[in-house]
Amino acid sequence: MEYNTKITPVYQSIKDTVKTVGVSEFFLRKQLKAGKLPHIKSGNKVFVNIPALIAQLEEGVFEQ
Repeated sequence: MEYNTKITPVYQSIKDTVKTVGVSEFFLRKQLKAGKLPHIKSGNKVFVNIPALIAQLEEGVFEQ
C-alpha cells in the first residue's frame, strides 16, 4: 500500500500559498481585501483555503 507523503494542508499562510499555488502575494492580498478569497484569520495571521482558491482560479472567478 502506498501513501501520499506530500499532502497539501487545506489552509496555508499567504507566503506558503504563493509557493504552493504560484500566484503573487499582491494578488492574494488584493483578493482578500475585496472579500473574494476564502480564508480564516487567527490573530494577525491569515490562512487561505487552498482547494477553494484553486477551484476559483480554474473557474476564472477573479478579474484581471
